[in-house]
Amino acid sequence: EECDRAIPWSQVGNRSQLTEGGSMRIEIDVLGKPDAAVGFDGVAVNPGYFGCGYRQSAGNIGDFVSYGFHVPNGAGQQFLLDICHARDHNRGIYAIFADNKEATSRIDGYGPALMPNQIDTVDLGFLADGEHTIEIQMVGKNTDADGQYGQISSHLVIRSA
Repeated sequence: EECDRAIPWSQVGNRSQLTEGGSMRIEIDVLGKPDAAVGFDGVAVNPGYFGCGYRQSAGNIGDFVSYGFHVPNGAGQQFLLDICHARDHNRGIYAIFADNKEATSRIDGYGPALMPNQIDTVDLGFLADGEHTIEIQMVGKNTDADGQYGQISSHLVIRSA
């Protein structure tokens, strides 16, 4: 599955959301300015694979990027995060945090060769109505990886489970 930027959500800044029949989807465009970033290019965005664009980290443990988002009243529920990223020989392991609480699984960005636009899903747990923060942080690498760079492509999708 490739990252698809042609999703018809109504834009609110660089955040968009759709609520339909109790299900919810929030799209965060990583090409928009993040709320906070260390090591990840906070303003500049690189041209991406298949026209998506991406954010690249500096290759250090602790590099992170974070985005705020809003869960509307009455929409609190179990949410998943779909993260579009590139696997490669020098990619590290991402930890995902929702409101400073680490998700139960991590994403290993290692691949023997460049594989752009890979999509992995992480369970964020229950998120109540209101404001939230999602953070993606580089926490290490597996033994086969040459480095611990992070590369987040196109957009993040937070959706009801």
